[in-house]
Amino acid sequence: MDEADKAAIAAALQELGEEIDPDAGFTVVPLTECPHVTELPAWEISMKARCSVCKEDEVWICGTCGEILCSRYKNQHMLAHAEEHNHSVGLSFSDLSFWCFKCNAYLDVYAIPELHPLYRAAHVAKFGDQPSLPSTAASSSGATGGAASSSGA
Repeated sequence: MDEADKAAIAAALQELGEEIDPDAGFTVVPLTECPHVTELPAWEISMKARCSVCKEDEVWICGTCGEILCSRYKNQHMLAHAEEHNHSVGLSFSDLSFWCFKCNAYLDVYAIPELHPLYRAAHVAKFGDQPSLPSTAASSSGATGGAASSSGA
């Protein structure tokens, strides 16, 4: 990683109110609750899908409407869609992480049962089998777990 990359990462983390030890990295702690999450449908998913606008292959699916759009690290079509249509939650096809565009934070799929249908559909599309998730009863009793990667929407 060159100095320009390190400076860009430090600036982004500072904007988010985070600090980084360049020798140790950082940890992303996803939210275990989010006021913007509703039950997300299990949209039909193909891991071969491309951005509906620019055809990029690093894509997200909108949890509200199922639109497939590219990440903020490509041409930012999912970010623009979330802002324009007031859609809050997206799922990354890269690492199956959830992001709330209103909270500007990752969401913990293990702690938020409303994310499970879409996560299951994406997991089956990507890996061919059902994910291991806590039951709804365990989730609502406060069970948490799992961490998201730091790829960003």
